[in-house]
Amino acid sequence: RQMCIRDRLYELAENALELCHASHSYSPACIFRLRARTRESLLPACVSACACEDVATAWQQLDEVSLDTRLKEALKRLGYSHLAPLQVASLRFARVYENLLLVAPTGSGKTEAAILPVLESLLREGGTPIAALYVTPLRALNRDIHYRMKELFEALGYSAEIRHGDTPQSARRRIAENPPHLLITTPETLQFLLVDKRLRPALRNVRWVVVDELHELIDDKRGVQLTLALERLRLLSPKVRVIGLSATLRDP
Repeated sequence: RQMCIRDRLYELAENALELCHASHSYSPACIFRLRARTRESLLPACVSACACEDVATAWQQLDEVSLDTRLKEALKRLGYSHLAPLQVASLRFARVYENLLLVAPTGSGKTEAAILPVLESLLREGGTPIAALYVTPLRALNRDIHYRMKELFEALGYSAEIRHGDTPQSARRRIAENPPHLLITTPETLQFLLVDKRLRPALRNVRWVVVDELHELIDDKRGVQLTLALERLRLLSPKVRVIGLSATLRDP
């Protein structure tokens, strides 16, 4: 089952690379390297957390979860007293697997399930901006994620910003001059960020990419675009880890 989505992503990546080759956007040598890297490293260990048999079915008290004390205290200050099963599972799997695919119904806490491993990694290992990218296909969802995650990041001394086509020039300059730890964006804007001379140095620091609403992208040309963008990002930051989120993938 894990192979199904991986093979589909490989197919989309191959289509994108063929388009690049036909349009002479990249040299043949670069196309060869991208194709090799795609086969070797694109979502090598997809995990559907909600499909694993050993995932707990009950909410857990925050004090009972194995989690950095600073993160626990920040969550408590923001009103969290329990973590959902998916959130506990994602923390556990993120310590074992390189990449995760979290499939769960709407309202099950997928956003926090993706962000908690990122914050735990930042607290444990440190991280220089931009440490994480959160990619969603909808600008409205961008704003919702920013509204929900900004306070949590700031409670731990980190920053979160949003960057898409509607972002004012003043905010774009602020992001370029002082990159955040978490940058929330869209597949289209990510393409522009990758060629922005002011942000490319910061993109070398990226260690996590969260792709939300994966089902909206996987069979669409925007998914091809995002797949190619992720491979271009890997050329800048080879150790990028990917967390995919979806509520409706029927057979992950």
